[in-house]
Amino acid sequence: GGALDRAAMRRGTAHFWPDGVIPMLPASLAETRLSLDADGKPRRSFTARFRCATDDGGAKLELVRLGFSNVRIAANRTYEEVDAALTSPASANDRRLARLWEHLAAVRRRRIAVDEPPRPESRLVVTGDGASIELRTVTVGTPARRLIEELALAAGMAVAGWAREHEVPLVYRVQDAPAVGRRPSRATYTLTPDEHHAMGGALYAHVTSPLRRYVDLLNQRQVAARLTGGRVEADAQVDLQRMTLGIRDVLDRARDLGRDAQRYWALRWLAQRPDEVFDAELRLEPQTLDGSRPPRALVLPASGRRPVA
Repeated sequence: GGALDRAAMRRGTAHFWPDGVIPMLPASLAETRLSLDADGKPRRSFTARFRCATDDGGAKLELVRLGFSNVRIAANRTYEEVDAALTSPASANDRRLARLWEHLAAVRRRRIAVDEPPRPESRLVVTGDGASIELRTVTVGTPARRLIEELALAAGMAVAGWAREHEVPLVYRVQDAPAVGRRPSRATYTLTPDEHHAMGGALYAHVTSPLRRYVDLLNQRQVAARLTGGRVEADAQVDLQRMTLGIRDVLDRARDLGRDAQRYWALRWLAQRPDEVFDAELRLEPQTLDGSRPPRALVLPASGRRPVA
């Protein structure tokens, strides 16, 4: 309810645009009290502890406890470094990571029948208010990125199930199953515990990014209140509903702003190359054919792919 909290709720999320980042919380706060730098200092963190286990269906993660821990960051490693470590473990920590990824990959295969292979993805990077517009290629869907993704999903599903069991109001992330021949609908936030199609029908909630998403911050507060003996009153439930509806509106507008920013800088990048000829690919999807979504044209320069429309 303080000024900082109100400002974070108005933004709803951090904005990652080609020409810079607008954080949800002040950078000074994130870089000091909430830093995850490997400085050896203990950080009080909300944690979910799991056990790697198996059953008749294969690999799974069992929740052991939710709570708070003092965490010391041993090292900050890039995705590229971790991908190399998973491929050729060179230390005891690398081998632990490799064993963890082997189990998480099996958990993922159990949830997702057909997974996309790693693929290149283009990112626009703008400096000097447009003086320099670069198109850089990164590889997404690598084991290192999937490892982080699986741990975040496991935490979100565990907290959602725990909240329903303990009758703790939570902002759930839900998604309906698609109709035949259609793509899945967009996921949304609600206070009603319901299935998330992409999670195999499990309950799911955002909890792992409280510095860049207000919903995660809100959900961590809900869990923390119960873990520390707090109670949720009727008025608090009404407040939570009001905030959820407000956040949904804010995030819709943030998504539109992000899309417009990407499109603007992509067109600026193309405008700097008026004499160049590009191969292009026109993607037609079910929504394109029924008129609910325009076709997407993708320019394919030598450095990667960039959607421009």
